[in-house]
Amino acid sequence: MSGTIRLNPCPFCGGNLPLPQESLGDWWVGCSCGATGPTAKSEAEAEELWNRRTPGPSRLEGLEDLDHLEILDPAAAPGGEE
Repeated sequence: MSGTIRLNPCPFCGGNLPLPQESLGDWWVGCSCGATGPTAKSEAEAEELWNRRTPGPSRLEGLEDLDHLEILDPAAAPGGEE
């Protein structure tokens, strides 16, 4: 990495280790989850494009509405282990 731009976390998995990658003169930033940013002609441009991506929805979004649900012991469910 060029060291001049701090990369934002992955907008899909929240991973903090996206890395610039290059192949045949094209650069992009990729995450271990498989997400990739747009291709660019330089490492710095690829990093800037990655940081301009729209953040993905939070993995916890909407879970606040589930507070009313009761978590059951799987063994107590019909057909569960006894």
